[in-house]
Amino acid sequence: DYYTYTHSVNVFVFSMALAHRLALFEPHQLRELGEGALLHDLGKSLIDPEIINCPGKLSDDQWKEIRKHPVLGQETLQTQGVNSPLALDVIRHHHEKLRGGGYPDGLVNGAISQPARICAIADIFDALTTKRSYKGALNTYPALELMLREMSEDLDKEFLRVFVLMMGNPEGKRE
Repeated sequence: DYYTYTHSVNVFVFSMALAHRLALFEPHQLRELGEGALLHDLGKSLIDPEIINCPGKLSDDQWKEIRKHPVLGQETLQTQGVNSPLALDVIRHHHEKLRGGGYPDGLVNGAISQPARICAIADIFDALTTKRSYKGALNTYPALELMLREMSEDLDKEFLRVFVLMMGNPEGKRE
């Protein structure tokens, strides 16, 4: 659907910008991170559209279905011959949280790769700043403030700090 398509493109752009700003990856790793970020929600294409486009709060059963999308996306790409461990990791683990409680594997801290941590920040930011059928969009500053205030224990603090600075100075100019 149109929302998932534009969301995926936005997450790709934010992920690549953050990864570039962090300067932690070789060019081939950046390409694979980009592939994973662009396809991070591919598994949603296998979820009932009525659940994906539900205008209200999801039921417990609907949430169980939504939470399958990272594994469905990973498995779909593997059956298509994609064998990039980095891209597949981003797709599978973009909903993991540093304190645990994320999905699909309940990973914590060091078990979550840097590329998946980057994609998680980009994914959350775009979800907060995009109007959806069941909620309005936040502007950039309130979204970043919410992420810092309510999600900083679940996200990589250094990556989030750099993301906030990047969003305030997208061209990286020295002040």
